[in-house]
Amino acid sequence: MIVPLLLAIVLALGLAPGVDGLVRPRVPRAVAPALVLGCVLIALTALLNVTWTPARTWLDSAPQTMATIEAKVRPVQLLIGKLDRIGQSARHLAGAYQSRTAAPASSEAVPVALSTEAMTIVPAVIGTAAMIVANVYLLLAFGPEWISRLQPSHSAAMARSGVVLTRAIRLELSCYLASIALINVGVGLAVALLSHLCGLPNAMLWGTLATILNFVPYLGPFCTLIILMTVGLVNLETLPSVFVVGGGFLLITFFEGQLIQPLVLGRRFQLNPMAVLVGMWLLWALWGVAGVVLAVPLLISIKVLAAHVESLHSLQPLIGALPPRGSRNAPARQLRSVDGKLSPVP
Repeated sequence: MIVPLLLAIVLALGLAPGVDGLVRPRVPRAVAPALVLGCVLIALTALLNVTWTPARTWLDSAPQTMATIEAKVRPVQLLIGKLDRIGQSARHLAGAYQSRTAAPASSEAVPVALSTEAMTIVPAVIGTAAMIVANVYLLLAFGPEWISRLQPSHSAAMARSGVVLTRAIRLELSCYLASIALINVGVGLAVALLSHLCGLPNAMLWGTLATILNFVPYLGPFCTLIILMTVGLVNLETLPSVFVVGGGFLLITFFEGQLIQPLVLGRRFQLNPMAVLVGMWLLWALWGVAGVVLAVPLLISIKVLAAHVESLHSLQPLIGALPPRGSRNAPARQLRSVDGKLSPVP
């Protein structure tokens, strides 16, 4: 239950500026989140409609695809087998050869009931998605009012500080998510163009997958590379053509990581790569793929918290560099901890 709630919080923080923009022209607070979520769902539905048919075709042709891949990599398997036999002969001549007792693996393909698995997984996915959408709507519609009422009689200053901190996290996360979304859309378009130029079918499908997977740092681009190489291995005639596809994607990833992201995100969202890897590893162990997706937004939230709370400043070198105070991207207000309570720094 905690993973859908965290995903809903991150999405609500990212969509909050759009809702605020609709509320200012006197659109009711309960209606604005519905309009924003409706636009997002319409866009996702259109994207799913475009990519569903080619994706279903690939799933249905999975056995033939595996057979094609096996046929094309068979020369490499034969070469490895020859090298293995040479090594076994050398060990035998040296008197160190030990007979292998393990039974050989069966070469018969085990059919996978993809349709049965899909029928089991799809209802759970739909239920989780509906829960996330409902939580996002509730957070967008009633979250600001609930936060504004956090004024306990014993610590009104702490409540105001909490509102300031929440707004700072919302601003940083919304800017980050919007920037990353634009960058990933650009990567998806570049991958679709690369797939089309290299002769891969369903270029739009691979561009969409690249856009989605690029939200996961490090692991997402690696999965995209494997997918593109596999598709190239099935559809292209020669191995050099497959390597051209892989090399082209690596070039796109290099420009995106070394030029586009620093130019768009700058120092404001700079994170320590080691902190990102450790966070992804820990959250992967806790929540699987969803934890990997949540790793960077949670690190950005902790980074903003460390920038605003004086007692947490020691976390800044561990998470990433922050803009100096007084610069354009510096936090507007800073908070300090006094006796466990947050209060604004004058």
